[in-house]
Amino acid sequence: MKLKIKKDILSNKLDDVIKGLSTKNLIPILNCLKLELKKEGLYLTSTNNDISIKTFIQKEQIEEIEEEGTIVVYGKLFYEYIKKLPNETINLEELIENKLRIYTSSSLSDLNCNEKDDFPRLDFSVKKKPIKLNNDLFKNLVNKTIYAAANSEERPLLTGLNLQIKEDQLTIVATDSHRCATKTIKLNEKSETDVNIIIPAKNLTEFIKILENNVNEIEIHIFNNRVLFKIDELYFVSRLINGNFPDVSNLINKEKPILLEINMLDFFHALERTAILSREENKQTVHLAIDKNSFQLKSIIPEIGKVEETIEVKNNSDQQLEIAFSAKYMLDALRTLNSESILICLESATDSIIIKSKEEPEFIQLFQPIRTY
Repeated sequence: MKLKIKKDILSNKLDDVIKGLSTKNLIPILNCLKLELKKEGLYLTSTNNDISIKTFIQKEQIEEIEEEGTIVVYGKLFYEYIKKLPNETINLEELIENKLRIYTSSSLSDLNCNEKDDFPRLDFSVKKKPIKLNNDLFKNLVNKTIYAAANSEERPLLTGLNLQIKEDQLTIVATDSHRCATKTIKLNEKSETDVNIIIPAKNLTEFIKILENNVNEIEIHIFNNRVLFKIDELYFVSRLINGNFPDVSNLINKEKPILLEINMLDFFHALERTAILSREENKQTVHLAIDKNSFQLKSIIPEIGKVEETIEVKNNSDQQLEIAFSAKYMLDALRTLNSESILICLESATDSIIIKSKEEPEFIQLFQPIRTY
């Protein structure tokens, strides 16, 4: 393998493919990048067995292809060295003794290579009729819901986001069993088959980082045990989590007798102040007392003091209610909203709390209150 390429072109592609490596992986070959130079251009591939990424640099973007070939090089070292080179032409040349020589007009480095046959054989095949989505729309879907996914591996199903497709409706759901976030969008075309899959949240986090540098349409290709996202010449494959995701539809669609409309920023800042005097070990519990035209937030720690905040509210009910909830969960939910006012739906001190906004009726958040007795 021997080629010449501008540093910025190679570096930009490496920014994407490097996300497929894991520094914690104990299998040496999974810490490597595969570089495959063909007459049509340079393919770069990485995998950690959880995700796999392949991207491509067209021959028109390469200054010179002198000799085709394939090498497997330690990814982190290669990436960091390329990033620190000056912005000029880089020469990459495979040496006889299984080394990769990297040199410019003023720098030279030889990196040891691994056996290319040891690199995993990966499947980047696609379907004829993928699901197509706007980039920003998909980013919004994930960013608004992913916070509610579980971090603990005790219940692996809940560490993923549930993606459901039925006809022209795509829904993403995340829950850690204490809270839930779900959003639905309309697709441009009806899906030929229903879809119900669970994608690891950490894998989607890495994919969303890649989307920040891409603006084009996303293709989603769904298989039995994997999902493939394609943007132009970049392929991102994630494994799927096997199992049946909890059905939260009955919870989020439940009608509740108390409907409160509140100024979002007033509520957010009042809750921030109240949460200062709440303990993490008690899930940052705050108390809420509701009457017709206002409600009061309260946090008390006898040995320290108390905080009380009163906020005006529109209440469709004359029912008075006292309820306790996690300030952290509520603040996390509010941070995902870009609304002047929000709607809080309640029924009792022990029933789930639903958060909505008028601007995004298809985006619903829910969490359980805290029992204080």
